[in-house]
Parts: sequence; structure tokens; C-alpha cells
Amino acid sequence: MITTKDLETIMTGGVVYSGDGQEIGTAREIYLDPKSGEPAMARVSNVIPSTADILLPLQDATLEGNTLHVPYPAAQIMDAPAIDTSEGISATTQARLYRHYADHSTCVDTTDAGDHAVEMIRSEEQLRVHSETYATERLRLGKYIVTEDVAFTIAIRREEFRLERETVPTTDDGPGLNHGPLSEGDYEMILYAERPVVTMEVVPVERITVRRNIITARQHLTEQVREEHIDTHGGNNND
Repeated sequence: MITTKDLETIMTGGVVYSGDGQEIGTAREIYLDPKSGEPAMARVSNVIPSTADILLPLQDATLEGNTLHVPYPAAQIMDAPAIDTSEGISATTQARLYRHYADHSTCVDTTDAGDHAVEMIRSEEQLRVHSETYATERLRLGKYIVTEDVAFTIAIRREEFRLERETVPTTDDGPGLNHGPLSEGDYEMILYAERPVVTMEVVPVERITVRRNIITARQHLTEQVREEHIDTHGGNNND
């Protein structure tokens, strides 16, 4: 991966080679990604047989010494659209270039004695799926006081006085009871009654426990992935 630390090396006459081993030209200018600040594209001049400069994405490029290797075949590089860089590179221009190089296949030149073969490494997109934990809800457990009316019925007793009169019988010998002289007098009696007395006390009536459980559910995901296909066009197939 090319970083800003490699800029000085590239700009000191860095030669650019294609993925199939052909010399493309010389790196003249490096454009940085406005978000990451890392090298994003290189302007290459002296493109043979073209006379116009071209732009090459650097996300898959490698550096050996001051030689820059890009994974794109020479034919694809030569077929790249001409870009005017006098006023910088717009987002539309970048998208156009990335679309052009999006379907590249990395090429390796493997020349054997008497044979010339080109190996192509086919790539594809694969999904990497994992889960992450995030907050979904905040719960608070609150305790508050509710006031209600409570009615009771209880039996209340009281004392009342009752006067009972009884006739004393007499006998032939005179009254049956001895008596003294007539007299006057007052007699007191204290009467008692019950009254309700209400007292209040706090007693435990219920225990509440809050538990947090983990529920596992299955969620189905659908995503599109791309893969490279290798086809041959033209020439004679002797197989």
C-alpha cells in the first residue's frame, strides 16, 4: 500500500510498471484523497505508445525501490479515458476512472524456456459478518407512594347504668331486714366505654426482583457480492 511516506521516493523519477510487466511511464504527480490524506492517484507521463498523460489509482499499487507497480494490464491502462488535470480531479472524474479499472485482473508474467504464459489471479468479494452491541432502551425502576382509603368495622362497647328495684317481704315478726333511721344520700358510679384507636405501622408486603435476560433471535441478511470472471477473446484456441 502506498502512503505519504513514499511520495518522495516516487517523485524522484519513479518508473511505473503494469501488472503484466510492461513499462508504462514515469510518475509526475501524486493526488491525495481529500478524506484520508493518503495517495489516491498518480499522473503518469511518457506513456508508450500514447502521448497523453494518464491517471492510475494507487489503492492496489506496490513500491519496490522507486519503481511503482500497478496491478492493471498494460492494454487496460492504454485504454484509460483521457483526463484533464489542470483544474484538479473532480468526484465525477474519479468515479469514471474507478469504473474503468474496477474489472481489472492482476497479471503475472511467467516466461519459461520457449514458452510465454500469462497467469491471471481472479478475485471476488466475500462477506464478513459479525455482530456488535448497541444500546436500545433505558429502563428505570421507581418506587412511589399511593394513598388509599381503608374502611374497618369494629365492635365498640360501653357501660350503661340500670336500676333494679326489688320489694322486701315482711314477716309476722316485722320487716325481714333490719333498718336504721331514715336518711338521705348520693351514690356515684363511673361508667366506661370503648373507643377506636388507630395506629400506623410500615410492614413489608412484597419483594420485587428485576432480572436481565438475553434473547437470541435469527436475523436474515441479504447482500450483493461481485466476482471476477476470466474470458478469452480472439486468437486461436489450440486446446
